[in-house]
Amino acid sequence: MITDILKTLSDPTRLRILNLLSHGEMCVCELEYLLGIKQSNLSKHLGILDRNHLIRRNRVNKFVFCQINEEGLHQYDFPREILSLIQCEEPFCTDEQNYRDYQAGPLTCDCLPILLLEERLTKKRG
Repeated sequence: MITDILKTLSDPTRLRILNLLSHGEMCVCELEYLLGIKQSNLSKHLGILDRNHLIRRNRVNKFVFCQINEEGLHQYDFPREILSLIQCEEPFCTDEQNYRDYQAGPLTCDCLPILLLEERLTKKRG
């Protein structure tokens, strides 16, 4: 239903997720790292995107990978239009740069859970 899609796209975090996924499939830990949000919050948003057929999730061993559901996204013209309009705005522009830096850097999906855990522990102590 169109109103459900509009509600889903009205949240900036969900738009940020879709914007990053427009580059291709990503692991949940990559999204968590790039967006700087907690896994529980990310899971909530991914569930809403999944229920509205905008993304697909696929579990491979201990990792969950997400990708844009092209059929769901193309059901209406406006979701793609919105994604093209936001790329020059903040925080989407910063997300794009973070994604490019991540792709060019040494980090991999395998080491991100450890890095994220260390960051959380450091924040708790500090």
